[in-house]
Order: sequence, then C-alpha cells, then structure tokens
Amino acid sequence: MYCKESRKAAQFVTRKIRFAKGIFGCLEKQPVFPGISIEFRDTISEDFFEQIMNTSTRTSLLAQLRESAPNEAWVEFSDLYGSLIENWLRQQALSQQDIEDLKQEVMFAVCSEIKSFDHNGRVGAFRTWLRRITVNRMYRLWEKRKKQAGRDATKISVIADQLADANARLSIEFERQHDARVVEHLLGKLEHRFGARTLQAFRRLVLLEHSSRQVAEDLGMSIGAVRVAQHRVLRSLRQLGQGMLDY
Repeated sequence: MYCKESRKAAQFVTRKIRFAKGIFGCLEKQPVFPGISIEFRDTISEDFFEQIMNTSTRTSLLAQLRESAPNEAWVEFSDLYGSLIENWLRQQALSQQDIEDLKQEVMFAVCSEIKSFDHNGRVGAFRTWLRRITVNRMYRLWEKRKKQAGRDATKISVIADQLADANARLSIEFERQHDARVVEHLLGKLEHRFGARTLQAFRRLVLLEHSSRQVAEDLGMSIGAVRVAQHRVLRSLRQLGQGMLDY
C-alpha cells in the first residue's frame, strides 16, 4: 500500500500521462507503477521523464566523484576505468605482473587526483589527462624494473614513448578505446530510460555510422524518428558523460 506521498506522486504522474495523451493523441493507457512499458516510454517526451527520474542518473559521473565521501560513483568509476586500463595493457602483451602493477598505480593516481582535474574546454581533455597519467606510471615502472636484476624493461619504455606522442597510432587507439568503452557503459545506464529500438537506432547511426535511411528501414522507423532517437540519446549521454566525452 502506498503512503500518502506515494499516492500523490502516482496521481501527479497519471495526470501528466493523460496530458501527454491529449497532446500526442497516440498513447495507450499503461500502468504507471511499478514501471512503464518500453513502447509507452518511447512515445513520451524526454523532458517528461526528466521530471520523474532519479537525480543521480542525470548527474555526470565526474560530478558525483567530486563529492567528499566515497560513494557508488567511485565503485562504478573504478570498475569502468580499471577494466579499460587492464584491457589496453593486455593488448600490449605485457606480463601479468606488469599489468597488475600498472593498473593499480594508474587507478590510485586517478582516484587521488580526480578532484583536482579541471577540464580546459578542449576536446578530449579528460582522456588526454588519463593517457598522461598512464604514461607517467609506465615510466616509473620502467625505472623500477631497470633496478631489478634479470628484468628487461625495454618494452615498457617503448610503449610509454609511443603513448606519450598524441599523434602516434598507440595514442589514437588508446583514446578510441576510451570513448568506445565509456559510451557503451553509459548506454547501459540508459536502458531504463529508452526503449531497445531507440538505443539500437543510436548505436547504428552514431557508433556504426549507418545511414539514417538504412537504419529507419531496418528498424521500421521513419527517418525523422531515427534522428529524434539520436538527439534524445546523445543529450542524455552528454549529461552522464559530461567531462569524459566530447560528443
């Protein structure tokens, strides 16, 4: 049984839905609690859902990390970037020990310095900052390995040199993987807000660079609807990934 405040909230949402039905003339009655069907969700304006969504899902991850106390955002950030760094290092065919040491050092540095990170407004500022931290920690490990008998640290140095060069293939690939990993993570957080078809349209149009006409034909949507889907999802990605993404 809902408390008095819950009943008022339900009544408010119901009135909003009836209003939307009168505006769009195409909505069917759907149960509001608990949950709303995907088909119904896709027909209601994004602004309406912005009013009833949890605030934490609209605040950028970086903004949440600036809170003084540890919170779920730190766990999410560590999982996201820990796996990103680990996978990239593994692709460079480093030893498992070096991968673990570098991942730990990079993540410790990021978590220690994230609150002082100041986005300068340039495209890719955050991923460049992350890349530079990774380069610095690789050079530190290289210096450490050189002092250890029987350890060849040449490979670490070569990789660090390439990663330090913003125009090198390795740096470009690092930043590409960063953006792809962050986008997929944030899209997963948007599954409750948008229907599967809307997200699929966005992935094909923006990430796979398919034409609007092809996406519309394949998904049974109008070209206008495909472009609206692109706009809605992109707007939400910018909110959640503010500072980390430059879409």
